[in-house]
Amino acid sequence: MREIRGLKFPDEFVVRHFFKRGLAERPGKVLELGCGTGNNLALYADYGWRVTGLDYDDKALADAR
Repeated sequence: MREIRGLKFPDEFVVRHFFKRGLAERPGKVLELGCGTGNNLALYADYGWRVTGLDYDDKALADAR
């Protein structure tokens, strides 16, 4: 079983914003600076968005991938 580091689920504010703005119905592209392990980007990716995350922590980026 793979070890999970960092947060497992997207931030509550990100989830509310995503659905309130209807972003689940119209995929696009999103860039997150300081993405950490990519937990917020995972929500977008699950709905067909093209996601790009940047972070200075190589271990966090490896977890995001």
